[in-house]
Amino acid sequence: GTVLRATASQGPLLSHQVLGPEIRKDVAARLAGHAVQFRDDLPLKIDDVSQVQVDTSVQESPGTNGAASPLAPPQDFELKAQVIGGKPVATAQVADLPDPIRTPIEEDVKKAISANPVRDLNGQSKSLQNVGSLQILIQLKANGPAPNGATILPGTPLKRSFDATLRIDSPPSFLIDALKAADRAGKAITVRVELKTSSKPIAFVLLKKS
Repeated sequence: GTVLRATASQGPLLSHQVLGPEIRKDVAARLAGHAVQFRDDLPLKIDDVSQVQVDTSVQESPGTNGAASPLAPPQDFELKAQVIGGKPVATAQVADLPDPIRTPIEEDVKKAISANPVRDLNGQSKSLQNVGSLQILIQLKANGPAPNGATILPGTPLKRSFDATLRIDSPPSFLIDALKAADRAGKAITVRVELKTSSKPIAFVLLKKS
């Protein structure tokens, strides 16, 4: 719940453990009973503090070899890994359906609307009839290559990713320590990575088809 972002002589330092959980609890206690207001909005009572970020400058000096809070790796840190498996994953919207698929869906929708009466704000029950001009928007999840002979539907991607399994042949010590700590706490580790491809156009074509 706390993040320290410090500027030092050797560059920026980032840690989620230096400040410790007591700082967040202290901030929450000091803000209890107070309120926050957005522009032209109703003031809202502060309920909880989820995270505290501290930006500061520090000076580094040699320390002892005892227990110490780990620093996060810098943004430009590079770690090589081999992709040994995976599949493309997407969340998408589909609106343009071919007639063999669209027609039975429309009939099911019309039957469902006609078969279910509604009640307005005054408590009056009404039936809905003569359903027309249907616009159907479907949000779906997809993963893996399409099977042979599948009907291809044009869609708009909302989220596109590749669920990959990587093998790190020479993991650094800080990563091993983080994995052990996460395993003891029963938590997962989330890592943000940047995929680098060749500058040739064919590299982007292959990436899209993966």
